[in-house]
Order: sequence, then C-alpha cells, then structure tokens
Amino acid sequence: MGMLVGTLGSLSTFYDDVRSFADPASRMSHITRIIGTVSSAAAYTYRHSKGLPEIAPDPGRSFMEDVARTLFGIDDPHPSIVRALDVLFILHADHEQNCSANVMRSIGSAGG
Repeated sequence: MGMLVGTLGSLSTFYDDVRSFADPASRMSHITRIIGTVSSAAAYTYRHSKGLPEIAPDPGRSFMEDVARTLFGIDDPHPSIVRALDVLFILHADHEQNCSANVMRSIGSAGG
C-alpha cells in the first residue's frame, strides 16, 4: 500500500496544472490520469511483491482487459474474466464509501 500511495503522491511532481482543480477540464484530466495510474501502479506493486516481472500497460486494449493482463499476466484474458473484473470494480466503487473516504471527499471538494 505504501508503494501505491507513494506512486500516486508523486503524480503532482509531473504535472504543472495540478493546482488548477477549479478548472473542470483540468480536473477531468487529473481524474483520467489517476484512474489509469492506479490500475498500472497496483499491478506493478502486486507483481513486484510476488517477485514477478512487471508488465507495461497496453493503451490499445480496453481498461479492464489491460488490468487483467498487467495484474495476472494473461496475454489474452477471457471475456468472462474481463466482465467479472468490470463488475467487481463497479460494485467496489459503489459500495466503498466509508467514513474516512467521505471526510476526505468533503475536505477536498471544499477547495481549501
């Protein structure tokens, strides 16, 4: 988890417009970047912790297909695996709004 948090925290050093959170276009750009980075960073971290070689993301694949590929090393994941991961991510995003996450969302949206 520390590796993942460190990777996400380092994003602010790569993008000059990180403080432009009031601009909707900039905010959408950051959201897209973070979603893409979290999946790649999680896969890299998981594979590193298991002593497995890292697999670079393939932007030509769908998001979930690439998650399955980079996380599990499946070159051509079966559509049922991709769909199961997709449903799992949706359920997780929909039901994982705990108290600490709600506090951070409230503080972050206040702009201060």
